[in-house]
Amino acid sequence: MKRMKRVVLAFLALAVVAVFAACGMASDAENVTIVQTTVSGQSTAQSSSSGGGRLTLDGVEVDRPTIGTDPSSGNSSDGVSQGDTTVPDSGDALKSTGEEFESQVTAQQQSQVQDRIIIRTVSMAVIAAGVSSAVDGIAGVANSLGGWVVSSERSEVQTATISIRVPAARLDEAVQSIRNLVAEVESEQSNSRDVTDEYTDNVSRVRNLELTRDALTALFNRAETVEEALEVQKEITRIQGEIEVLQGRIQLLEQTSAYSLISVSLRTKPLAMLVNAGPDQTVGVGVSVQFRATFQTVPGINDYTFSWDFGDGFITDTRTRTAPTGEPNQRITATVTHGFNNEIDSPYIVKVTMRGTGDAGAAEGEDTVIMTVTRIPNIEVFLSDFQVVEEGQDTQLVGTLTRSPGLSNVTYTWEFGDGSEPETGEVGAGVTTISATHVYEHALPRPYTVRLTITADSEAGEVETSSSTGVDVIPGSSWTVGGWDVGNTWKSAVRALSALGRALGIVGIWLAIFSPVWLIIGGLIWWRRGDRPLREAVAKAGQSVSDTVSKRRRGSPEEPTE
Repeated sequence: MKRMKRVVLAFLALAVVAVFAACGMASDAENVTIVQTTVSGQSTAQSSSSGGGRLTLDGVEVDRPTIGTDPSSGNSSDGVSQGDTTVPDSGDALKSTGEEFESQVTAQQQSQVQDRIIIRTVSMAVIAAGVSSAVDGIAGVANSLGGWVVSSERSEVQTATISIRVPAARLDEAVQSIRNLVAEVESEQSNSRDVTDEYTDNVSRVRNLELTRDALTALFNRAETVEEALEVQKEITRIQGEIEVLQGRIQLLEQTSAYSLISVSLRTKPLAMLVNAGPDQTVGVGVSVQFRATFQTVPGINDYTFSWDFGDGFITDTRTRTAPTGEPNQRITATVTHGFNNEIDSPYIVKVTMRGTGDAGAAEGEDTVIMTVTRIPNIEVFLSDFQVVEEGQDTQLVGTLTRSPGLSNVTYTWEFGDGSEPETGEVGAGVTTISATHVYEHALPRPYTVRLTITADSEAGEVETSSSTGVDVIPGSSWTVGGWDVGNTWKSAVRALSALGRALGIVGIWLAIFSPVWLIIGGLIWWRRGDRPLREAVAKAGQSVSDTVSKRRRGSPEEPTE
């Protein structure tokens, strides 16, 4: 048990020394030994804890740059004494190990100069005349500069993606070579990430853990019982696991800073497609407008899509419905309806974008139309009240109108409702009353509908307003003798006789319906006013019968017996 206590006390003392040492390393992190070679503004960083050999990045083994040493110090670049660490006694060993570590750190701070460790990545979106040839060319750039292809993917003949790694010192050269291979660079983004602090912190932690592990190894060798050995071995295993995790992270930072990643997204250079969105227009606020575009088809392109951007924040979904127009190699898009709710941002730039794909690759085209939105001028029309006229006589029709300024080519149209030709004309400036005279030749059992329509031109297009009224046409006079209108008199007489006939017919129908009632009433009257002797005889006969019945019920002696 005494030996076990000595081991535990020694381990606690070692942990305290390691903590103080880590604090000292963190405060002077900028001076930790890291050797970095700078070429053409690019950084290739190596850890002082790493030696030569090979690195594995994205599944590819590459040469690890040689770690530099400080000739003035005479120490190896890792700054840690090589070989096994011996601890003569638990307390003295911890003390001497801590002093040795602090002296090594001081020597490193005085003899080493640290550069920054930068990880750079580049993302590019390009247009190429041929996707396949461009992908092969980018892979060739990576190989020629000492890099490799990380991944590559192609989609038919239109699009592809490729990722490569090249030495960080030759990143700019690789990017410029890719630019020269493609037809157009749509976008390019370069990112740099400084990992110096993370790198130096991990290196310091690895060194501290290695010292702790070596001290525990010495204690393990001095253990006298199995229990002591197991306790120390358990702690050594835990520390070794932490060391391996940190060393893996250090190696990753070295690799990614030494070889930069370039990701390229490619698509074919689209063929030109002629698109016509239609003429510029001026419309009123809230008026629905129909948009259709015509376009010329491209050989080898079979699938077409289109979308409209109306310039007021509304963009249609991508649509696919198109139809031939009857013209060679020409199609038209489906109709899209849109209304502009205000004129504040007028004029609006409306753009249609067409895209097609097929065996020939891709085709693109677009066109714009200017939409001027304004308030529609107002026109109000009023007609005279309902009229009753005779057939064959002149009918006077009068209409009035009010209109807003800014109207031109104001015209009117009278429609009389009897099938005759409409009457049209121009409305002069300042004119507010429009009249017309019309003769209705025939009377009808219903009124004629008269309509007055006013049409004018404005900046927002044609403006049209109408109003209607009714005219009841009655039969007119035929001829007159001595002031006596024979035609009207005859017609009046005929109408009177017709009315009398209808009345008599109605009376006869009612008499037929109520005939049983009349018969009953007649019988009652006859009964009241008929022959009195007959009534008396009937009464006596009835009384005699009644008396006979009464006697039979009383059993009178005069009643004959059988």
